[in-house]
Amino acid sequence: MRTLLVDASPDSRNHFQRLSTSLGIASRAVESEQAACRLLEDAAPYDIVFVDWPTLAGSGQSPPGSPGFASHLKERYGCGYVAVMASPAEWTTVETEALAAGADGFVAKPLFASGVIDCINRYLGVPSEAPNASPADQDLRDCFSGHRILIAEDIDINQEILAALLE
Repeated sequence: MRTLLVDASPDSRNHFQRLSTSLGIASRAVESEQAACRLLEDAAPYDIVFVDWPTLAGSGQSPPGSPGFASHLKERYGCGYVAVMASPAEWTTVETEALAAGADGFVAKPLFASGVIDCINRYLGVPSEAPNASPADQDLRDCFSGHRILIAEDIDINQEILAALLE
């Protein structure tokens, strides 16, 4: 299994490399569409390419997920599966465009091992198993049904994590 990450953020690239290493996955991480294409010219195809959605910081380039980039990765370079990385809130606004651009799926940012593993399983065709909810879990959900929760958090990444957990 070979994976490639395309993300302008050095922190995201470093995190992905550490995460991939801990999962025993061969991976590379690059900062732009252009760097990905240069790498793919001289390398065997990657099984999965994780592409960050937002425009590269200050580059004036189109977003990696822009129309055609995902399809280009698959058609020209033989990449098997392209997953767009975005926050869960952002995905709802870009899903149609990303899928039209040739993306195969979505991975929530920030990246967690479980999200990467789920993506790999989708690529491999491994069915996802819905966890069996216990009666206590259902009682807990019913307890919050019809209520609203206000969470005050000033750190963006924590806001995204909380929003994903509460969905």
